[in-house]
Amino acid sequence: LGYLGLTQFFHEKSDLLISSTNKIRDDLKKMNRFETSLALGVLGEICSAEMARNLAPEVFKIALSADAFIQKKGLLVASRMVRKSPDLIPDILGKLEHLFYPSNDAGVLLGGMGLLDSVIQADESSLDNAMSMLPMLSQIIKYQL
Repeated sequence: LGYLGLTQFFHEKSDLLISSTNKIRDDLKKMNRFETSLALGVLGEICSAEMARNLAPEVFKIALSADAFIQKKGLLVASRMVRKSPDLIPDILGKLEHLFYPSNDAGVLLGGMGLLDSVIQADESSLDNAMSMLPMLSQIIKYQL
């Protein structure tokens, strides 16, 4: 109920959101995938640049988790965080390669591509790193077909 109120009554520039950062962080660390999913959904809606910097380590950890249900949501939120705060790009860029394996869920691969797209749009100098992933991505496409 609290998260519903956050998303409906506050926006990313609201000062009251800063106080909710710790609660969101706690829910991101929980083992219950539904509570974590709810926290990610709220973070995707109301994330500001400051919240992105504060919660990035937890979200990036979720984006690389083994649970595809949570991983997809984590990738979408990480994509939004990168757009809000481009200074997070070095933290995620080296970890992107771990997302692109043929055995991964198609939704995870698509979320990884979305994150890669957000990284390139936010920082064009990261295009070289993205180009180095092309052979791996072409193999995945061949494997999926």
